[in-house]
Amino acid sequence: MRKVINLVLSTAALMAIANASHIPARGTARKPKANRWSREKAWEWYTTIGPIRGCNYLPRTAVNTTEMWQADTFDPSTIHQEFGWAHDAGFNSVRVFLQHLVWKHDPEGLKKRIDRFLTIADKHGIRTMLIFFCDCSFAGKEPYLGKQDDPVPGVHNSGWTPSPGLKRVTDRSIWPDLEEYVKDIVATFRQDKRVLIWDLYNEPGNSGMGEKSLPLAEAAFSWARQANPSQPLTIGVWADFTSPMSKRIVELSDIISFHAYDDTDGVRSKIKLCQTQGRPLICTEWLRRQVGNTFASILPLFAEYNVGWYNWGLVAGRTQTYMPWGSKKGDPMPKIWQHDIFHPDGRPYDPKEIELIHKFTFGKIEPAATRWSKQKAWDWYRKVSPIRGCNYVPSTAVNMMEWWQAETFDPKTIDRELGWAHDCGYTSVRCNLPYLVWEHDPKGFTSRLDEFLTIADRHEIRVMFCLFDDVNFARENPRLGPQKKPLPGVHNSRWVPSPAAHKVTDRAYWPGLEKYVKHVVGTFRADPRILAWDLYNEPGNGGLGEKSLPLAEAAFRWARQQHPSQPLTVGPWTRFNSKMSRRMLELSDIITFHCYGTASDAKKLIQSFSKYGRPMICTETIRRVPGKDFAAMLPVYARHGVGWYNWGLVAGKQQTYLPWEDKTKSISDHWHWDMLYPDGNPYDAKEIELIRTFQFEKEID
Repeated sequence: MRKVINLVLSTAALMAIANASHIPARGTARKPKANRWSREKAWEWYTTIGPIRGCNYLPRTAVNTTEMWQADTFDPSTIHQEFGWAHDAGFNSVRVFLQHLVWKHDPEGLKKRIDRFLTIADKHGIRTMLIFFCDCSFAGKEPYLGKQDDPVPGVHNSGWTPSPGLKRVTDRSIWPDLEEYVKDIVATFRQDKRVLIWDLYNEPGNSGMGEKSLPLAEAAFSWARQANPSQPLTIGVWADFTSPMSKRIVELSDIISFHAYDDTDGVRSKIKLCQTQGRPLICTEWLRRQVGNTFASILPLFAEYNVGWYNWGLVAGRTQTYMPWGSKKGDPMPKIWQHDIFHPDGRPYDPKEIELIHKFTFGKIEPAATRWSKQKAWDWYRKVSPIRGCNYVPSTAVNMMEWWQAETFDPKTIDRELGWAHDCGYTSVRCNLPYLVWEHDPKGFTSRLDEFLTIADRHEIRVMFCLFDDVNFARENPRLGPQKKPLPGVHNSRWVPSPAAHKVTDRAYWPGLEKYVKHVVGTFRADPRILAWDLYNEPGNGGLGEKSLPLAEAAFRWARQQHPSQPLTVGPWTRFNSKMSRRMLELSDIITFHCYGTASDAKKLIQSFSKYGRPMICTETIRRVPGKDFAAMLPVYARHGVGWYNWGLVAGKQQTYLPWEDKTKSISDHWHWDMLYPDGNPYDAKEIELIRTFQFEKEID
């Protein structure tokens, strides 16, 4: 029902909505976010209800929402007739506007009429989305009771009035009344299966209201949540996606809804913007035939992206929404209708559209589009535990570039060293992958990955791959070709990130990063040799901070689209209560983390992360200083059922046996990391015995 504000589709818009879950609090309505549905719950709901094929509905005898719901003009016989047509056309839902003023005048009567409406809809297999507020004001006046003005001939939606009325949106003296309205209706129907969704506010900010409508939108979420509905809450994004209004309503919505009256490219862009939230999508308004926004062009997009939908209009009637926006008094009925599906006698405007509605279904709801359930995560963990692992780079490689390039890939060394790893008692290795090597030679790169996995499997070792990494000890960008020699006495002196820092923040490079993730994960998505996918090692390291968060979120989305059989994770590594860390924990199937602190530090982290109710693995741990070594740390992990990966296997070109801060040149000095000398002899045989005998103290429940 868009009237005046156009959507801005840009890189800035994509960045804004991708970060919508991280907007600073404003106003007094921050509390509802705590009760927002989890993504898991939202997808469970969405997969249960099946594809939504809906329309925005007013009976043809009503010029606006007041005429629809007032006692004198409520028209159940017409509703019954038209819902029969809707059902026969293939619709299974309708989106319906309520009017606050009608409730104010007769609350009990309105609720009875809503109940009757729902009963009629249910008889025809139709579930209802109810809307409380709306800023659209085509009539140019506030809502009023009594007889409504007749439509102006030739004018689109000439009688439409807002709810509760534009003046009431900002007049907080009447908000107690608006609060009672929302709570009364939601509480009455909060467990009613005939109600599918609550759309709290249609196009907030329309009719020149702008950001002034945001406080009421936030309040509506708060009031509705207090009624504890069983149905999801939403407000549709319809205007500038970069505005505080759009970002805030996305942040508060259980499911993401949006309006799309654009051509196919515009609709596709909006879908991709909304997809960044990782929640089900429903387009709650669309259909504008004269610009190519038609059933034939748009339904394939909705099917491709699993988007439920509500076109505007069912039967041509007093709203005259078959006329285009901006039509003038006396304009004739156009040959190409803007909205609506049926003539007043029930004849379809275009029978081919009815066929398309009937045939519409999703290509497939992606089961991997959601985070694993806790039960699935624990079932996986029971099968693979206990994990005794190390972070691995061959001793002949100074960094992951030298490891994975064709000219320096060293399967003989890998085979020898993974044999030693098996003899030490390790069951898994964690390995970093370089995007730049894949970009240069995708086919050769995946071939080398397969060769590595074959070697590891021969030694009964499963692999956790890391796709991105912000760590940059070298303080240089990755480059192909021969790598610089290690600086004598310097810990990990040639380690470079993947990808380079500028590619993390410049979205012009993201299509390539997306192809990389999808290719690698897609190639090995069902490979039992791979234990798990660690999508991003230490995001924010190298001075990037929170700027790495959007890429980390995107990595989850890209990987899930490949339906991997292995769990996905990104481990917090610093500032464990930061926005970045909380977001990673929220998205991960299993909880991973880094801890180079003491046994006491590890225990505190484990206790903190236990609230997520998921398996835990410490993917970087143990440093040979008092309280942080194998003897101190392994008992903590055994007691709490936590898998682990220490850093390093064989002392080599990385020189990670050296401490971070010192510049000692002797390999015989006190080691901080690594387990074996280059000839395979252990640095400390007692540590090897601790690894071999490591078990959880009790079985996993």
